[in-house]
Amino acid sequence: MNPAQVVLIGSAILVVGAAAAALSSRWRSAVGALSFVFALAASVLVFSAGLSVLLANRAVTTGTLVDLPMVGASLTFRIDQLSALFLLVISLVLALTSLYSISYITRYRDQHLSRYYPLLMLFFAGVIGVVCMADWLFFLVFWEFMTICSYFLVVFEKENPVSLRAGLKYIIVTHAATALMLIAIIAVWQNAQPHSFSFAAAKQAVGELAVAKPALLHALLALWFIAFSTKAGVLPFGDWLPDAYPAAPSSAAAAFAGTMTNLGVYGILRVFLELLPVSGFSTAWGIVIAVFGVGSIFVGTITALAQDDSKRILAFQMIGQMGYVLLAIGTGLYLLPVQPAIAMLAFMAAVFHVINGACYKPLLFFNAGSLLLRTGQRNLNRMSGLWAVLPLTAITALVASLSIAGMPPFNGFVSKWLIYHVTILGAPQLPIFVLFGIVALFVSLVTLAAFLKFLGAAFLGENMLPEEQAKVGDVPLAMQLPQVVLACVCVGFGLLPMLPLTGIHRAVSALGALESAPSLAGLVGSSWAGLELSLFGEQSTGIWLPVAGMVALVLASLLAYGFSRLGAAKRRSVAVWHCGALVDGERARYLVVEPKTEPATAEFESRYQAHGLYGAFKEAFQSIYPTVKLPRVPYPRTLMSAFDADNWLFQPMLRAGDWLTQRFSRTHSGVPQQYLIWQLVGLAVVLVAIALWAR
Repeated sequence: MNPAQVVLIGSAILVVGAAAAALSSRWRSAVGALSFVFALAASVLVFSAGLSVLLANRAVTTGTLVDLPMVGASLTFRIDQLSALFLLVISLVLALTSLYSISYITRYRDQHLSRYYPLLMLFFAGVIGVVCMADWLFFLVFWEFMTICSYFLVVFEKENPVSLRAGLKYIIVTHAATALMLIAIIAVWQNAQPHSFSFAAAKQAVGELAVAKPALLHALLALWFIAFSTKAGVLPFGDWLPDAYPAAPSSAAAAFAGTMTNLGVYGILRVFLELLPVSGFSTAWGIVIAVFGVGSIFVGTITALAQDDSKRILAFQMIGQMGYVLLAIGTGLYLLPVQPAIAMLAFMAAVFHVINGACYKPLLFFNAGSLLLRTGQRNLNRMSGLWAVLPLTAITALVASLSIAGMPPFNGFVSKWLIYHVTILGAPQLPIFVLFGIVALFVSLVTLAAFLKFLGAAFLGENMLPEEQAKVGDVPLAMQLPQVVLACVCVGFGLLPMLPLTGIHRAVSALGALESAPSLAGLVGSSWAGLELSLFGEQSTGIWLPVAGMVALVLASLLAYGFSRLGAAKRRSVAVWHCGALVDGERARYLVVEPKTEPATAEFESRYQAHGLYGAFKEAFQSIYPTVKLPRVPYPRTLMSAFDADNWLFQPMLRAGDWLTQRFSRTHSGVPQQYLIWQLVGLAVVLVAIALWAR
């Protein structure tokens, strides 16, 4: 039995597990554990299959499972090195999310669990199917299946109008993007001789279009890029993300963050590195993708700084982190025709940042879910001093925050360090990439500031929980263990970056544009103690020794602790310091909407709320994004307000959608099985249309 067949069995286990969870959902205390057993079995199979493909460094296939010769399509599970790398990530997130859900989902006492566990496992089955397809038609089938399942998880709280609005916005935007992808796929299919949806036929057709119809190819690449960028959450196409992720349960949001958004990057890599030949198209689209990347870095991260909702901070930070990935991919594409070695390093940096994000982004959503479970709050202004109550959650949140901010010696630092190198030093003939690298470096400091706000507001200061809540202690073990595992991975990949980079190099090298790529030792050295970059021949341009850095950090921390103990300074409680300024109690609170009518009290004056942090910085950048608003500061109308997609795009679409749903209300039964049947009917209609077109 080859690894592709093992993955197929793992997917079947998830489908069977979904059915078992649906049948046992009435027993709330047992359905979570039962679902975890199925998820763990599937994740072990998928992980072992992906690891074996990477170690063997060759692709495997199941053979044809379903054949549609009339349209040139076939259902085949094919796993190459890139698919295998993503399968490793998916299997880890699958197991940890299912384990975390056992305790976390109990907070939804009024929701029926048949709308959670079955859909969660079907969602992961769809994600696995996407990365294992070698055919564009069935790629699209699994892509849509994944999207539908994720939609029902977003609207899990079906009585909450905010969740319903977020779900409607998500389904409209992502289906519009999928329609663009379908147009590109059909156009390439029509130009393939003979007509076929296979990746190999698409690669040949794209190569011919690059010579015969370059304008058409540019249009098709634009459609693919918009479709995949929408799923990845890249601005402006990913405007749905800050609404949908906070609306979903934190466990489901962690699953999305670790898998679904990464599939947008997977699709971009497939199109621009496997289908597109190395040519002037690579150079042009490299600049375009880099521009969108740096825009997402800047706007997403700056906007995150102004948020007070713990999950919205994470959602906007996800947009910023995807910007780093696109910046690296764009830089690599631009350099591919002239500097293939540096381009290879850029693509490795992009994939490494995706893998790192699949560790610290789900971890942060786990942290936010733990806060929500213990406090019932997402508003950081209503939290304080939880380190004493949730010590393990606080430590893992610290690791995740330092990782996403790119602080050494954690994993996020290594991938960002590589991105800075290839952008600032890799393309001196085009100074705009130097500017992009500097912007990325600056915004990384803003990321650190945002998570200092997250950590400081939630875990530091005086504990505000009632005594009976504080006595409960940290979250259950089923929620602690996933957080600890991901925190350890963040530290491990930071200290031993050669471990993930070895697999990443094999995955990227297998793509068509990089088959003759230099060895891993030629790019980052051969020592497991650290990395040594040589962008221009034998001269070293950068050296990073993570273990030595960790030792220095530990010694410096111990030295600082020793000085504090020798000083024997006593701890004392004092009034909040406002940097020397005389500020009255009302201004000190820097209140959000809810407390505006409340009188100033000692409870609020004894601490500095999250909303008041970085006030001057937020005022300076408030025109960057329409959602950044501060009290007592008039919001100026600027040209940027024209880019408020809610007013000119999503609101009209929502009104049109409401009009349609009122007329098709009989089909909106709320039963997932009926929606899946409609999906199959739609697929049949598409196949018939293609068959008629092919005549």
